[in-house]
Amino acid sequence: MRAFIRDLKSGLFCGKDLHWKSEQEEACDFGSTFEAATFAAEHLLQGVEVVLTFDRPEQEQRVNLEQESGSLRFYGSRH
Repeated sequence: MRAFIRDLKSGLFCGKDLHWKSEQEEACDFGSTFEAATFAAEHLLQGVEVVLTFDRPEQEQRVNLEQESGSLRFYGSRH
């Protein structure tokens, strides 16, 4: 499994250096939903989701991250 942060509006993927990439292959693999969500919270990223990819593309899952008053909420969806 690989975990990426994607901006919901632009569709760009986040790199560790906070530079946004158009290609998933150029983005940072955070390794887990927890690590990606922690990074997003630490850097106050808003309007993002975690994209989980697996060996088969049809297994891709998305977790919408919403920050509200210092807490992080997860909203999962499967695509």
